[in-house]
Amino acid sequence: GSKLMRKFRLVLSACAAAFLCGADALAQTPAPTGSAGEAAAAVGAAPPAQESFLMAPITAPVSNTDQQRLNANADPDNWRLYGRTYDNQRFSPLTGINAGNVSKLRPAAIIQTGVANTFENTAIEIDGVLYIETAFNQVQAYDAVTGKEFWSYIPKLEFSDQCCGPEARGVAVGYGKVFVAQLDGHVVALDAKTGKVVWKTAHADALPQPSYFYSFTMAPQVFDGMILVGNAGAEWPTRGFMEALDANTGKRVWRFNTTAAPDEPGGEGWSGDSYKYGGSSVWDTAAIDAKNGLILFATGNPNPDLDGAMRAGDNAYSDSIVAINAKTGKIAWWYQEVKHDVWDYDACAPVVLFDTMDETGKTVPAAAEAGKVGNVFIVN
Repeated sequence: GSKLMRKFRLVLSACAAAFLCGADALAQTPAPTGSAGEAAAAVGAAPPAQESFLMAPITAPVSNTDQQRLNANADPDNWRLYGRTYDNQRFSPLTGINAGNVSKLRPAAIIQTGVANTFENTAIEIDGVLYIETAFNQVQAYDAVTGKEFWSYIPKLEFSDQCCGPEARGVAVGYGKVFVAQLDGHVVALDAKTGKVVWKTAHADALPQPSYFYSFTMAPQVFDGMILVGNAGAEWPTRGFMEALDANTGKRVWRFNTTAAPDEPGGEGWSGDSYKYGGSSVWDTAAIDAKNGLILFATGNPNPDLDGAMRAGDNAYSDSIVAINAKTGKIAWWYQEVKHDVWDYDACAPVVLFDTMDETGKTVPAAAEAGKVGNVFIVN
């Protein structure tokens, strides 16, 4: 509830521990809260015989409906989406912690994930339940006040080529499920109350072939009955994509390829058949313009990364802000920040939506992305 959210804050650290702080907490060292992940991560430990471990029941609704997510901006009690709202602004309106009392914050509980690796996770909080993901796609659910663990999911990951280590930026929650886009190219739906697997995609359905070049590092987006995921791996001979999966079944609804074919807008920007393995991955969570039915995201570098000799042209839609139709997956428009990239200027920041003034002083809806070239690109 609002008291909970005003009193507590989550701080995520690089050592993969989460601190729950209360403004009136005593200045004392808290006892660590254990995790099923600790045992599995121990050196020499045998792999788990199962993937989901239930420690305590969740009684909160944790459904996170379409209407609740659409109204997320008016809901100070929860963090329902990766960017808090579909515009990806991540702005918290809470004022309970301020410059006058921040010095009084003390740890009230410490969550040890059991995984010593990168922690690029954005936590999701629904009805007092905190959902986090570790570098190897372990998902854990905790009481957001006490740090008590409800359940843990420890996947048995399959092989996948990766350029840059194990990364996982978070999960999506909706329709009573937690959605995970895994390093091994599978997308998994978990029961939000128990952590048990509801469905898991097959590579033949969800990935281009050969599938071992594809992986997921992004936090999925959930919208209008669909799970939106984009692939990582533009350093390999991949054709980047953003695709929608049915939230109930995991079946593919549509796929948008982020390299333009000859018969598509921008298709003249690739020489020969270089678009078929041109990279342009999507590893940041998409923003949603629900009013106009648009999905907006930024794309990564083309492949080969630092040598453009085999891919003459602008290489659309790499290094771009892209908008596609939410129902069909068809392109609406794109703005290319870097044409024919040979400097690895892949987009590393999510697209953010807001209203601003154009050159005539008229208020217009805008999309922005902070590019690697050192500019923030703002487009109508």
